[in-house]
Amino acid sequence: MYNTFDSLCEQHGLQKIETVGKTYMACGGLKVIEKDIDNKLLGSHHSVRVTDFACSVLSYVHTQTLRS
Repeated sequence: MYNTFDSLCEQHGLQKIETVGKTYMACGGLKVIEKDIDNKLLGSHHSVRVTDFACSVLSYVHTQTLRS
């Protein structure tokens, strides 16, 4: 799952911060990252990109069957 989350971060122009246990943290609007992302992505405010990322993660998670 985390590999997919990493790909979604890249698609939305976000930076993965940390993965600890069952936690995934990503951030948008970091100046270091903003200079390296596609101008098309920069047309959307980082808060919009983070929200779109969260919706994409939720959509992906809902398609998965987890084993206990």
